[in-house]
Amino acid sequence: MGCCVSQNEQRAFVNVNGNPVNPHQNASSQRSQEERPRRSLPPPAMPNSSQSNQNSAQNAARITYLQNPGVEKVIAGQVSGEGIKRTPAYETPLTSHELNKWRQEFWETRTQGHSHIWQLLRNACSETHDTAEALILATGLTMPQNSLTLVIDENGVYYRVPICCINEPMNYSVNFQDEKLKGKAKPPEKLYNALKVRSSKGDCVLKASNWDSVIQFKQKYINAINDNALKVENIRMFCLGKEFKDDLFLYSYDMVDEMAVQAMFKK
Repeated sequence: MGCCVSQNEQRAFVNVNGNPVNPHQNASSQRSQEERPRRSLPPPAMPNSSQSNQNSAQNAARITYLQNPGVEKVIAGQVSGEGIKRTPAYETPLTSHELNKWRQEFWETRTQGHSHIWQLLRNACSETHDTAEALILATGLTMPQNSLTLVIDENGVYYRVPICCINEPMNYSVNFQDEKLKGKAKPPEKLYNALKVRSSKGDCVLKASNWDSVIQFKQKYINAINDNALKVENIRMFCLGKEFKDDLFLYSYDMVDEMAVQAMFKK
């Protein structure tokens, strides 16, 4: 969930593109560049709004952050927050109540580093970006990314804060598994000759194509048991630990012939 590490440890960070990052990798080259005499340059042109938004997204993409895949799914090219609270935007499968509970557990289980610094970071996350920055600077902490995601104290101890503790998600209760299933490419057609559907109304065997939608498959089941009073929307089907979703297809679930499907009915 989160941690702090000493500056001497070799620690791999991850950016939003999933690439490992070493925050000290280019330190020597940066120092050599800073020691060179600088030329006077004309002031940069003011970017338009679209350029500003693009730059914000690029800057946020460079931020290394603590990954919590069960809580956050980063939205590529989007950012949340301002100033030191600017982070990649994200969605979460949790409800608002569940996310607040997760955050509380995160803050209350920090055992490494200094408790007063963790409390300061917790307070900073609940403030505006200006107030948060003032709190950090007044305590003598440094932010190598100019972001609350990574803070270092005077002893070189790292404090890493998840982005879900800094900003609110773009969307709550997002089903990551469903999103993955929806993104599955359509495969070559495959015919099933004996898919077994079991239910309290009796068992039956159906023929189907992996190109059939879940709605089409449910309708075939209604026709097979000859129950015209039964509606598609009142049928729930489960296979391989997943519930069939009406907007998906049989190929979404990697089924094989003669597999058993459990049917249940809404009251």
